[in-house]
Amino acid sequence: MHYNFGSLAQREGFKDQLRVHGIRAGVANCIDPKASEATRGQALDHQNHDTHIKYQSVLKSLDIQALFYDLEPDYECRNMEQSMAHHRDPNAPQRLDAAAITAFEERDDIKAMKWRIAFLTAQIAGKPQLNEQLAVERTQLYNRKAKCLEAWKKAFIQDWWHSAYDEYVSGNEFTERDGTSLFNIYQKYLPEHARLRESLFTETSLDSVISQQCLEDIVALFTSTERVVYYPGLLPEENRCPICSKLMSHLLLSTSLLRKDYTNVTNLRRHFFDAHSIEETRSNCVSRKRKWQTEDQAQD
Repeated sequence: MHYNFGSLAQREGFKDQLRVHGIRAGVANCIDPKASEATRGQALDHQNHDTHIKYQSVLKSLDIQALFYDLEPDYECRNMEQSMAHHRDPNAPQRLDAAAITAFEERDDIKAMKWRIAFLTAQIAGKPQLNEQLAVERTQLYNRKAKCLEAWKKAFIQDWWHSAYDEYVSGNEFTERDGTSLFNIYQKYLPEHARLRESLFTETSLDSVISQQCLEDIVALFTSTERVVYYPGLLPEENRCPICSKLMSHLLLSTSLLRKDYTNVTNLRRHFFDAHSIEETRSNCVSRKRKWQTEDQAQD
């Protein structure tokens, strides 16, 4: 039982061992309790994985999975129905490497246990029947060392998963960054900026369409009174609301429609719709619309 339920995930390269155990338990519970022990063992036994793959029918797993979900087995998608293949990494270590074993043997508590075991072995002198207390103490030390080694091995495998996936995905180990300009992604939301970038240094006459468009875009940008642009990748000036001049992290709601912190552009837009607008009933009294107001207008 310990081998089947405690080593399956490690031997087959699964990261989440508890999830594997839960799936196996669920499958076992859905099998007919009147089925013979041989049938249950044939479906659930993974002690010898190579023998299971070579001799057992490759369609048996589909039958068991279909029984678990109370569905008809789909044999056409057998390759996709394999047991959690997308959660498996065959490169996951199954045993300690030389460096990890050396580090384990160099621990002070392990050295003390090894010295004590050697001392007890010399005292027993090959006669455990005549030195029962010493033999019991040595057995306890062996068990304690084995548990320490198992914990060290488990931590070693977890560290491998963490360094191979978690740290890699979080970007801690990245030495190169994506140099793609974000403006290329959201330039369609900023037509004035996009047109200026493409046509500002174009050699043409002042009365041409390109020159007139560039002049209009420049004037529009310089005369704009907006302090924030509500598009991806652009943030408010000094991280403040352009109307109430409060920090986005300290913005309060005038109503109870939203219960969130305003720390990005999307939530700042929600702040405008909630804190700087009022609701007026339409003529048909069915739906509502928003009417903008500033703090000065609200005081008037």
